[in-house]
Amino acid sequence: MQAGDLPRPVAAGDALLAPVGLGSTEVENLRWSDDFALPYGCDGGVLAIAIAANGDIYLGGGFRSCANVMASGLVRYDRALDQWTAVASTEGEGVQGYVTALAIDGDSLYVAGGFEQVQVGSPVAAANVAKFDLLTEQWSPLASATGNGVDGEVRAMALDEDGHLYLAGLFAQANVGSPISAPGLARWDAGMQQWSTPGTPPAGGGYHALIWHQNHLIAGGPGGIRIWSADSGWRTHGGPNGVVYALAATGSDIYAGGYWMQIFAGTDTTIDSGGIGRWSMNEERWFGVGDGLQRTFTESPQVNALAIHDGKLIAGGFFFSSGGTTPVQGYHLLSWNLSAEHWETVDSQLGSGAGGAVSAIATDGPDVLLGGGFGFLGPPEAPTRAYRFGIWRSDLNLWEGSDAGEGQPLIGGAGELTELNGTIYAIGSFGQAGDVPVKSLAQWNGSTWDRVGTVDNEGGFELTAIHAFQGKIYLSGRFSADSGPGLLSGVRLVSWDPASGDWQSIGEFGNDPPEDFPLIYAIKSIGDDLYVGGYFRNVTDQQGTVNTSYLARWNVTTGQWSPVGNDGEGVSQFVSSMVAVGTDLYVGGSFAEVNLGSSPVTAHGVARWDGSQWHSLTDSTGEGTSGVYSLASDGDFLYVGGRFTAVAGVNLPALRVARWRLDGGGWEAMSGGIGNPSPFGNVDFVFSLAAVGDWIYAAGRFDGVENDSVSVNNIARRHRDGGSWRSVGSGVEPSFSAGGIGNLLAVGEDLYASGQFWLAGNRSSFNIASYATRGELDLTITGNGGGRVSSDPSGLNCTDSCSARFEWDQPIVLTAQPFASSQFVGWSGDCSGTGSCVVDFDRARFVGAEFASQSDLFADDFE
Repeated sequence: MQAGDLPRPVAAGDALLAPVGLGSTEVENLRWSDDFALPYGCDGGVLAIAIAANGDIYLGGGFRSCANVMASGLVRYDRALDQWTAVASTEGEGVQGYVTALAIDGDSLYVAGGFEQVQVGSPVAAANVAKFDLLTEQWSPLASATGNGVDGEVRAMALDEDGHLYLAGLFAQANVGSPISAPGLARWDAGMQQWSTPGTPPAGGGYHALIWHQNHLIAGGPGGIRIWSADSGWRTHGGPNGVVYALAATGSDIYAGGYWMQIFAGTDTTIDSGGIGRWSMNEERWFGVGDGLQRTFTESPQVNALAIHDGKLIAGGFFFSSGGTTPVQGYHLLSWNLSAEHWETVDSQLGSGAGGAVSAIATDGPDVLLGGGFGFLGPPEAPTRAYRFGIWRSDLNLWEGSDAGEGQPLIGGAGELTELNGTIYAIGSFGQAGDVPVKSLAQWNGSTWDRVGTVDNEGGFELTAIHAFQGKIYLSGRFSADSGPGLLSGVRLVSWDPASGDWQSIGEFGNDPPEDFPLIYAIKSIGDDLYVGGYFRNVTDQQGTVNTSYLARWNVTTGQWSPVGNDGEGVSQFVSSMVAVGTDLYVGGSFAEVNLGSSPVTAHGVARWDGSQWHSLTDSTGEGTSGVYSLASDGDFLYVGGRFTAVAGVNLPALRVARWRLDGGGWEAMSGGIGNPSPFGNVDFVFSLAAVGDWIYAAGRFDGVENDSVSVNNIARRHRDGGSWRSVGSGVEPSFSAGGIGNLLAVGEDLYASGQFWLAGNRSSFNIASYATRGELDLTITGNGGGRVSSDPSGLNCTDSCSARFEWDQPIVLTAQPFASSQFVGWSGDCSGTGSCVVDFDRARFVGAEFASQSDLFADDFE
């Protein structure tokens, strides 16, 4: 749906009072930017590939978007046009889960995996398998009158010559609703619309691979393969001391790939053929495939996919080379020459392969199509960008990726953000920012990413905190000697000057005992002082070592380190967050005391340093809390977030977020709070808070607010004057179960979020996102008369066309005042009538105001 398709307010007499559902999820999603979309490949692993007769390529997997096209688990790629489209007429449709197997029979695309519904948006019930009609673009379940699909995950599918569809997986029954026993193997007859099993499958199930070859159905799973034919029934052929995940066949040879080190080939006979083996249907025995494959000397290789192509067996998975004494290096992808019987890389370049695990292989004429969890294909020194999907073109001897779409993603998790002179600086575990190779540090100018400085920092940034201070960028983390000129090894605070490009090491942090690894979690500044908090006990520079106890202060003028305390030092446990409010520094963490030494101050989890003395946050009900991860302030309140369920001792229930009145008024709960109300075994966290305008935003890892009664996605907001917590559109969807938002940064009207996620506002946004907290109201004044239009709240006050920006989700009242010689004719656009205009400001709005000259109006009366 486009912005123009959304409903608008309609006039009701002279007053416009027709809201459209204040801040609906669909409308709020328009406030999330797609600047950081993944413009190429897919944002999650590709696990299955199928090719239609017209050349369209279908990919299935665990992704939510491909090349900035919303496509949940299933996408279509037009190779000729380099164009990605969702499967079905509405973008975003696919499966509500993930896809592990695809099969095409004529105009029918069979889709299987782990899901209960297909056609996201207008769901169709389908138990782990469904059919998509390539002509009508309609979904349908595989069902009898009372049944539907299978009762567990499908791992593989195969078709025989008569169009029967066979399924293998982790299920026990088929025809769910009126079930039949199907221990991991089932058959669907499309003509009869009937479920059955191929013969009587052996007990046990748990199959991961399936092919149809020479009138035989071959299934792979724990311990080996099982072969079925209508004439001979089922036969079991054990061998590998692990699990079979992939199968391919040519002639009388069946190749099995999986996770193992050896194959048992008879009594007291083993074959060293890691991850791959060959079963001869003629000789009824197992053979190795050369010396197999190798991951490490102690870890088994894993083969996930096999395919026969141009006289070769292509193997993909998680391994680093072939086995034996003269291994062929090929990361996650190698080729076995069937006639010459040796291993080689697919492109014949030593060390070539995939930059991550390969999970799916398909062939199309001279081309080999690859899917998985990789980010590039080819030799590492000259890689081809191919994010989760790519093609080897054997006839042209080149790798092909996909460059469709637009976006500037961070490829890898994003950590803290800071802003200096309009530039956003990001740290994290990413190795690429947009099109720029980086290592953990990058800068965003509003449209593109760039490196920070000219240093080739591949040598080792492991950054944990960042802060802009007096024209420089301050960074903390673990550095090596080749991190940059002027930098030294160790856990340090360093600075970078954007004007000169110079780096400077400021101090090295240590612990007691020394082997206890130090970490820095937060950096903040007040005046000429820079405060550093984390998990450390001392800091060392050229002047010596200063004991600091988890919190240290560095003065930019004197260049000296000092502890934070009037007659003591620091806090009793680690510091995770800080915020400056005027000349006061508020510190949060897991401590119980501050000002350690002769006169410690009891302060649980949060305390205030006024520049010379420590203070606890105490009122008549108690003080502090525990497990504080984040702090923010709007000038009137200190907002505290973390994992706690109460503040003020235990006297005030407050789920993971609370606020303290800076005027000394005490602690306040914030309505129903964030996350699950149960304190046992929960995994809900508030990692970051930000105050923007009249709203407070909380982000982290949680899926509910208001005592878990309202669903959200890792970010929520609440008006500072009260009310309930509410969603921020569709929020952000983490790229794995432990993902979410780690940091928020408010820059003007925009709120930036960083972490480990792949969607924001139900659109592609890779590990970083921005949300507009305000929108524009455009006013056009027309007619041959004149007048003034003003707004409440203030912002618009003009006699000519103008615009103003307002916070979302409030009524904007516009009043038209004609000049003495004019008359107000009426409103247009998002208002109508002649009275006051009330704009339900939940999205960008346009209003027209027309004024006419009274002389023209009188002239009309005499015509």
